[in-house]
Amino acid sequence: MVCQSSFLLENRRVSLKLALLITPAKLSESIYKEKGSKFLGFLIPIASEKDFRSELKVLTRKYHDTTHICYAYRLLPFSIGGSIIERKSDGGEPSGTAGDPILRQLQESQIVNGALVIIRYFGGTKLGKGGLARAFRTCASEAINSSELVMVVHTVSFMIECNQNLTGQLENLIYNYGGRIVSRKFDNVSEKVGCKIEISKDEYEKIRKAIKTKFSGGIYFLFSNSV
Repeated sequence: MVCQSSFLLENRRVSLKLALLITPAKLSESIYKEKGSKFLGFLIPIASEKDFRSELKVLTRKYHDTTHICYAYRLLPFSIGGSIIERKSDGGEPSGTAGDPILRQLQESQIVNGALVIIRYFGGTKLGKGGLARAFRTCASEAINSSELVMVVHTVSFMIECNQNLTGQLENLIYNYGGRIVSRKFDNVSEKVGCKIEISKDEYEKIRKAIKTKFSGGIYFLFSNSV
């Protein structure tokens, strides 16, 4: 059994080191107009590429009369050590005028697990490559600025067993490292308790060492794995 990896959405205060990535909490929209062309922006929370394809399909059906559907998205996999996946599309616009500026807005805002789709209705006046890029960048920026964003903390979880009389001290120690006890299972016969602990990936090795040092054998790691 190995540590499980997940993403903890935090609204409480966390250290600056952990507050490096954010994700959209819900759908947000923007509208931008330039020389008759209308740009509709949608910042969408997603958990997988399958999620994105599903959301894109919904928008494509709803705006079937549009001129162009352009997008970019960034995904952080739920695997330990996973790297960010980035995808983009110009949606038929001149190369580099849509997908790139949309993706850059996501990157500059440090957004992961989010997709930004921009739908363009042509207004009859050509904007030129520079004008198009600025329009897509502005629409993307406005969608992000109007959104509700939450911080993402990459976490791991592990199981330990200890005597019931140590749970108070254990909980205080875990809290000091920014972690939490997710669940407890008491055994009244052995007077022990099994605890599932969740903590940021960055603090995992530190909390392991702190527990071993403080309790020196009074606590046993049932399921754990170095990350």
